[in-house]
Amino acid sequence: MKKYIMISLVFFLFSCAENEKVIEPIDIEIVFSPVFDAERIQSAMQPLEDLLLNKLKDKGFDYVKSVDFTVAVSQMAAAEALDSSSVLMAYLPPTTYLSIENESIEPILVGRRNNTNVDSLDIADWNSNIPNVLVDTELVSYFYGNIISGPSERGKKISLLVDKNIPIVWNDIKDLTFCMGSNVTSGLTYIYPNLWLESQFSKTFDDFDSLLPLSNLTEIIASLAAETCDIGIVSGVTRSDYEKDWLEKFDRPLSVWEETRVIGVTKQIEAAMFVISKSNPNYSDELKVALIESFLEVASQDIGVEGFNSLNLEGIDQIPSNYLDSSREAYQFMANR
Repeated sequence: MKKYIMISLVFFLFSCAENEKVIEPIDIEIVFSPVFDAERIQSAMQPLEDLLLNKLKDKGFDYVKSVDFTVAVSQMAAAEALDSSSVLMAYLPPTTYLSIENESIEPILVGRRNNTNVDSLDIADWNSNIPNVLVDTELVSYFYGNIISGPSERGKKISLLVDKNIPIVWNDIKDLTFCMGSNVTSGLTYIYPNLWLESQFSKTFDDFDSLLPLSNLTEIIASLAAETCDIGIVSGVTRSDYEKDWLEKFDRPLSVWEETRVIGVTKQIEAAMFVISKSNPNYSDELKVALIESFLEVASQDIGVEGFNSLNLEGIDQIPSNYLDSSREAYQFMANR
């Protein structure tokens, strides 16, 4: 009888110890792919760290001691950090996500933005409705890539063809220096421009003799201004973003609108997403739900609105069911080349 009492007591004490087990404090790291330069992203996101932390604590996650936004050196570095479970969340372009897609990672939130004042594949619309800016219309989760000619001597010759409404042929651009993305999984700066080249000329980046791979839009627009490349790929609002820098930081004599022309427009590109790692040691289904709710709440507050606006986002939303269809098609195009 004593033996049974002792065994029961041991089980009781073990059960109490389990119930009173203290959860170790954790830090949550959310890594951004460098869709813009690191300083711009950190300036936008760092004011949101404490807001997100407090939201999580309000939801009962007292063991979360910090939320930290960091910026990876490349889009693939951000993806690999997520894929290796070394970070809990990453902000990734869809095609970069597709390069590591597996059942241990899950897209949970997508950026939402005001549309531009041009929603068209016709270059004439982009060149006549300047400046190209975001406007207060319905929120969308897509944008366009613009292939633009710059102020270099050879870039000016292409701009002149556009101004004269003369169709551009392969021989016009094949010898030019093209500023594009160094990351081959980037939808905006690599995959969709390749789709455009293939649809227009039955060519891709592989057919250029002179390419200048760069890490982000800041580097691309700066290289166009420095005349180290003749044409480059930017988003539909990049020139508006850097309108002031074009004159002051890059020391150009004329406005970006006077010195560049849109020579091509990509198909609609789906916006970047927040993706969570289910294999990260800090992951739980409950924490995922709390993070989704906290992000949505922060995005509706003034500081959150300001932060996301700095990244050309009006806010964020949960992933629609049919999201990634366009990105999968574009990614498969590159994979099958």
